[in-house]
Amino acid sequence: MTEDPATDDRVHAMAPPNSCDESVDTGWCRVYSSRVACNSGIEMYAIWTPDGWCIPSDVCKYNQGPELMCPQ
Repeated sequence: MTEDPATDDRVHAMAPPNSCDESVDTGWCRVYSSRVACNSGIEMYAIWTPDGWCIPSDVCKYNQGPELMCPQ
């Protein structure tokens, strides 16, 4: 963890998941392809794991939602 010199805020990095099981890797979820589209049209890339494609659950949070991307 480090601090952003511009704001003195702490910056957190999210390590790639080992699985798509949310009980094991909190904050990640399984998706059905290598990319997902946010409402803004920006495509975000998923990461391949032994369980399939995974993406951070809030990947579109700053791209005009939806805030959570995980399929229900």
